[in-house]
Amino acid sequence: MDKFLDTLKLVEDFAAENTVAIYCPVAGVDLNFKPLTVLQTKEMLKSQIDTSGDVVATGVGLANTYNNIVIENCIEGKDVVNNLSIIDKECILFGLRYATDTKHKVEDKDIDLDVINQNIKTLKPSKKVISGSQTLKFKTGNIVVNTTLPTVGKDTAYNRAVLRKAKDKKINDIVIEIYITEACKYIDKITVGDTEVNFNDASNADNLVSTLQKLPSSVLNAISSYIANVKTYRDSLFTVENQLVDLSTDFFSNI
Repeated sequence: MDKFLDTLKLVEDFAAENTVAIYCPVAGVDLNFKPLTVLQTKEMLKSQIDTSGDVVATGVGLANTYNNIVIENCIEGKDVVNNLSIIDKECILFGLRYATDTKHKVEDKDIDLDVINQNIKTLKPSKKVISGSQTLKFKTGNIVVNTTLPTVGKDTAYNRAVLRKAKDKKINDIVIEIYITEACKYIDKITVGDTEVNFNDASNADNLVSTLQKLPSSVLNAISSYIANVKTYRDSLFTVENQLVDLSTDFFSNI
């Protein structure tokens, strides 16, 4: 038993001493991470190959697995990661994979991951990606929609709300609620007249989703417009010669 514990400590010390420095383009900082482990890669694959038949639980489970891996591996700690944007999270996941293997194939085509690595270091997010604000005018007053990039902590909390709503329901019955919950992640606050609703209070996620559903559809259109800006920037980071590299489990399965 003592020998096993000694070996385990040796492995942990090795990981701690061989950290990977990864640049986060939204936060504008380098953070240090322990390398991906075999167990973590296995957890990614397990989350994707869920045999329960629950599509929602499988998708959300994989998203939270990614979040947890980034938290577990960050030398700077959980609080730092929870305050990072979801774009930085994806850059970290890419960086962990890139540190292990710089090669990747998509449909037998070699993908130069050096291009993505350089994109992450050089392509800066514009102000309209970091946050947005739109004022919608109505006869009785205005609704101001303030949008921002979701953090890892906020993403995880709203994912839990999706799982609560999806429990014992068919996907067709909750697909709209899932879409609206995803939209909530990108809202900083909504101001209706003199009333301000803070969407960063993810502990109140279920009520916030219900609130958004009762607002005019133009509010959701404003959020969708901001999300489109985010997606354009995000995709620019992970595109090589017009080929968008998907950070799915396939991206990690061959390392």
